[in-house]
Amino acid sequence: MEKKTIVIGINSLTSAMFPAYTNHMQLMYKLGRQYKDKFEFVLCNPPRMSIDRMRNMAAEVALQINAAYLVFIDDDVIVPFNFLDNFLESIIKDEVGIVCGNVQIRGYPFDYMMFRWDEKKTGLFTLKELPSKNEPFTVDAVGFSCVIIDVEKVLRKVFKPFFITTANMTEDVTFCLRVQNELPNVKMLCDPRVICGHILWPEIISEFNRDIYTEYYEKHYPEEVAAYRNKEKQERDRGKQYYESLRSFEECGALSET
Repeated sequence: MEKKTIVIGINSLTSAMFPAYTNHMQLMYKLGRQYKDKFEFVLCNPPRMSIDRMRNMAAEVALQINAAYLVFIDDDVIVPFNFLDNFLESIIKDEVGIVCGNVQIRGYPFDYMMFRWDEKKTGLFTLKELPSKNEPFTVDAVGFSCVIIDVEKVLRKVFKPFFITTANMTEDVTFCLRVQNELPNVKMLCDPRVICGHILWPEIISEFNRDIYTEYYEKHYPEEVAAYRNKEKQERDRGKQYYESLRSFEECGALSET
């Protein structure tokens, strides 16, 4: 059986955080042993490059070598060694094009790094609780701290450049919303079983300590908590701001058909 290829993109600006470095080294070793008869792995790890440029570069590599999947792992994220087993269960389904892991945002109140539209579909909100902790569920946008993308279902069908950072939105969320627009039949899932750790400073935030850290912040940083809650309503307009930014890019001819 001919082996398929998976490109793994890990962004590094100038240095690596040692907990992530150690985790990623062990991860690559285990992937190579476990999938030696099924997949070839290609690491894309360019230095001193902005995150959107790095993601576009990794996507181009995946396209040029006809990879089956593109995986992104951030350089401040700890990944469970069985993450690919769980991701592959979902990504092989016909309608699924993107699957992310269970990652928290690195800041109070440590919401989950996945998004859904509000009822009127005028803005995105982060998930404060998981709909399920045992089964994958649909989302409208995700952060790419730990994610797999199907190259044929998604990358070959989306306009370039794939990843665009705007004044109001990060490159991963803009990509997800573009997939919704250009490929409305493609689903995005979160697999809550893939529990990742997000390095804060020396600490790591994950499903195992999220509640404790939230309580800690509410007790010791009441001003920051109050400021966050006052700002929450303003952040609900992310979707509207994205579409305004996207229209500006289209008017300028920045998005061209492949």
